[in-house]
Formats: sequence, C-alpha cells, structure tokens
Amino acid sequence: MNILELFRFQNIDLLTVGVALAASLFLGGITYFNDRRSITHQTFFLFSIFSACWSTLNYLTYQFPSDFVVIWVLRLSVFFAVLHSFALFQLFYVFPKPSVQFSKLYRFGLVPLVLFTAILNLTPFVFRRVLEFDSEGKVSKVLNGPGLPLFAVVTAGLTLLTIIFLLRKLFRSSGETRRQVRVMFFGVILSFVLILLFNLVLPAFYNDARFISLGAVFTFPFIAFTAYSILKHHMLNVKIIAAEALVFTLSIVTFAEVVVSKGVPGILFRSGVFLLVLAFGALLIRSVRREVEQREKLEVLTRELSAANERLRELDKVKSEFLSFASHQVKSPMSVVKGYATLIYDGTYGPVSEKIRGTADKIRESADRMIALVNNLLSLRRIEEGKMDYAPEPVVLQELVSSIADEFNMLAEEKGLQFSFSSSVGEARASVDTQKFRQVIQNLIDNSIKYTERGWVKVSLDVDKSKKFLVVSVADSGRGIPKELLPKLFQQFSRDSSVAKMIQGTGLGLYIVRQIVEAHQGRVWVESLGEGQGSIFYVAVPMLV
Repeated sequence: MNILELFRFQNIDLLTVGVALAASLFLGGITYFNDRRSITHQTFFLFSIFSACWSTLNYLTYQFPSDFVVIWVLRLSVFFAVLHSFALFQLFYVFPKPSVQFSKLYRFGLVPLVLFTAILNLTPFVFRRVLEFDSEGKVSKVLNGPGLPLFAVVTAGLTLLTIIFLLRKLFRSSGETRRQVRVMFFGVILSFVLILLFNLVLPAFYNDARFISLGAVFTFPFIAFTAYSILKHHMLNVKIIAAEALVFTLSIVTFAEVVVSKGVPGILFRSGVFLLVLAFGALLIRSVRREVEQREKLEVLTRELSAANERLRELDKVKSEFLSFASHQVKSPMSVVKGYATLIYDGTYGPVSEKIRGTADKIRESADRMIALVNNLLSLRRIEEGKMDYAPEPVVLQELVSSIADEFNMLAEEKGLQFSFSSSVGEARASVDTQKFRQVIQNLIDNSIKYTERGWVKVSLDVDKSKKFLVVSVADSGRGIPKELLPKLFQQFSRDSSVAKMIQGTGLGLYIVRQIVEAHQGRVWVESLGEGQGSIFYVAVPMLV
C-alpha cells in the first residue's frame, strides 16, 4: 500500500480537521499550564476546548446519513457554538488580567442566559428533525424550531460584544498590552476572512459547500495568534520551541494513524495512543517551561545582584574617600590637642593645680583614643583598597615584644594589675614589618588591660610544637569572652554588647590585627572559657631558620 492509497481524498479533510483540532487543544493546554491561576489563561483554555468540540461536531454533521444521529450532532453543534461564542467574549473581557471581579449583571444575568440558551439548543425547540439528505447522503434541509432566533440573537450579541471589547482594548491599551491585542486582532481578521470565504461566499455564490465542515481549520489561525500573544515571551525560547515542535509532530503522526485505521479496535487503540501523546506532551512542555522560567528568574536575580554589587562598590569607594578625608582632618587637630594637654600636664607653662593636671590628663587620654580610632580607620581603608604596604625584615622577636611590653608597664600599674613578660625563644627571628607587628601586639595588650578590672596580664613568647612558628600570647584574668562572640570576634565592628557602653572602642582593632597577621603568613586566634574566665590571644608567625 503506497502513501497515496493511505491518504485517499475522503481522509484528507478528516486529517486536516484533526491536525487543526490537535493543534488548538495543544496550544490551549500549554497556555493553561503556563499559568493555571490566570483567568485569561483559563478562559483561553476553555475557548480552545469549546472550539474543538464545536469544530468536531460541525465536521460530523456531514458524515452520517442517519437522521437521528445527524439531528443530535446538529443540536450538540449549536450547544457548543453558544459556549464557544461566550468563551470568546469572556476572553476579550478579561484579557490580559490574571484575575477579574465579575459584576452581578455578568454573573446573574449573562451567564444564566448563555447556559439557558445552550441547554435549549439540545431540545427540539431549536432543531426539530432532518427533512432531506442530498445524493451523497449529507444533510441538506432541517426543520427549525421557534427557539432558533434566540440562539441567533445570543450568539450574534456575544460576537458583537466581543468585537466591541476587542476594538476598545486595541485603541485604549498601550505598550505590551497593545502589541498583544494587535496580534490577536490579526488572528481574528484572518479567521473571519477564511470563514466568510469558505462558509458563505463559496456556498452562496458558487454552490460549493465542500469546505463548510472544515471549521476547525478556519478558527485555528485565531487560536494560534492568541496563544502566541499570551505566551509570546516564552514561545520564543529555543528549548520550548523544540519541545513544542516534537510534541506537535508526534500528535500529527499518531492522529494520522487514527485516520487510516480500520476496525473499531484499531481506531480505539490508536486514539488512546493519540490522547496519551497529547497528555505527556503537555507535561513535557510544562516541565521545559518551568525549567526555562527558573533559569530566567536566576538570570534576573544575577543581573540584580551584579547591579547591587556595583552599587556597593561605588558606595564603598565613597566611604573610603570620606574616611580618608575625615581621618586626616581629625588626626592633625587631635595631635595638637594632645600636645598642648601634655605640656599643661608636665608643667611646661608653669605650675598648675592637681585639678587642672587631672583635666589635662583626661584630655590627653581622649585625644589618644581619637588618634587610635583615626589610625584604625586609615588602616581599614588601606586594607580594603589593597594598599597596605609591608616592609618585612628579620627581627629578633623577643626584643621587639619586650620593648612593647615595657610601654604598658605603667598603664597596668595605674590600674593595679600585675603585668609580666616572659620568653623562651632567645635570639629566634621572624620576618615581620616592625611597625605593623608592633601595632598588632600593642592592640592585644591594650585590650587585655582595658578589659581586666583586677588580677593580671601576662605576655609570653614561645616556639610552637612544630618548631616552625613563634607564638606571642597575651593572657589576662579579665571579663572573658562569651562563646557566641568567639567565632565573629575578628570581624569588622564586632564587639561585646554587654561592655560597649562602658569601654569605648570601634570593633575594628581585632579585624586589622587579623589582616596584618595573615599578611605575614601567620595566624591569630583566641581562647576563653566564657564570661568572667579571662582570655588568651595568640599570634603565630613563621620562624626564620
């Protein structure tokens, strides 16, 4: 059997109608699954179903010579014709909104009228019986009932309202909505021209009624353009196009097998296969669309994150410039204030009372804190910009740490603390930037004295177990560190909130300490048993062999 025998002329119209029906249901299904909650998508899906039912029945009207079968096919045809017209009207009524609050007139007036008319079409009140068949066995004359004018008025009225809403949206909408309506309008015009030509002009003026049964083919352009309008953004994706093309091709092939099947079992089996292809095809496209949507969302989030990062970089640059400007503007005056306070305290300007000396000392201490803050801010800016310069050199670490400890003896004594330094490393050396490393040890000792009310502070220098690192430890019997604060202690602006008001600080010192130590290929860490249990800070740097 060759291909021409398979597709005999009498099967061509069935195949054409079947392909159009499959395509219409297919487009309606993928539109619905794209957004099942949208009233626009729901209505379009219903319209595609009613359109498929009406087109199928319209085709079957001319396929049976039995007057009983034909009369019921005719009644079902006009039944779905009313629902088809109503769904088309509602589509343009709700488009493109995802949800609509229908008025009472719509719900309790129009909907009951449509349902009443549709059900009435199933009775002899519209079509009484078939009167004649032509020589080919096709119905040619029907006895109409008194209800036919109601059917005509309702469907014509719905069609008129549809055109009004379509034109209103076409002229009143703007932007993307207007572009969507234009596409739908083009589909309406195309389908209208086809129906007018093949269902009116040819039968009325050329006595050619062969194409009346092909209603599904004539309505398909509108369904296709409308689906494209609703899903325009998604349908242009290559993955979705490939999935849709695959499913549509399989649908056509399986439907063609239904057309050429012989015998009821074969038709039923291949019809089942056809329906399964449609069902699984819809699931496949839904899955692909979901994947594409997730990727698109991820791309949007990535762009937003990139824009936010760029904005943060700009703000960070502004912050750094401000810190640099403000720090330099503050540091010089504070140095002058400290200098004058020191001169007054030392009696350079002549003898002063103890009260004035005490005030001068407080001014000097405040100036020192302000200068330390400014230095921390300047160090932070240099670290963030990658401009912190290091000049490492071999240093006898015991001498450096000992000299630093000596600077804090007097401060510890003033607070009544026992202060000591011990070393077991002798002349061991490490490659460090003397000024930067001094800043590290000063910060740790200053913190220990600051956070210890009574007891002791012990500074020691040892070699670790691996004999590769020199380890400076600063231990105290002070306030200790809460366990929840330990993991974030070396982060920017991290401070113990319980003492923040009593002890001034910025929360930058330990962050800068970590950056400097890590720049020396070293490590810094802290140990504490908890609040009131004291703490031990460790700084380890590679030992020179």
